[in-house]
Amino acid sequence: MNQICSLHGINLRRLRYYGGYFAKYGLIPHNKNFIPDIIVNDPIQYFKELGKRATEEIAREKYGWSSKDYWYYYFDQSVQKYLKF
Repeated sequence: MNQICSLHGINLRRLRYYGGYFAKYGLIPHNKNFIPDIIVNDPIQYFKELGKRATEEIAREKYGWSSKDYWYYYFDQSVQKYLKF
């Protein structure tokens, strides 16, 4: 992953952000670097508990989520609707 970051001039956090989106919507082949380790069936409930100012750091503390878990679920349609309105 560090090679990808270096090649494209982005940091690891940005790579996880884009990777979460691409993985969530099947735009990249199945890749363990972007598929969550913790399976959540209804991510909106978790984000409602975290609040609209949620960060991956808070999700890590509260749920044990990794960065890839957070960004994958962040792009869930129900979570995006919640965060936007």
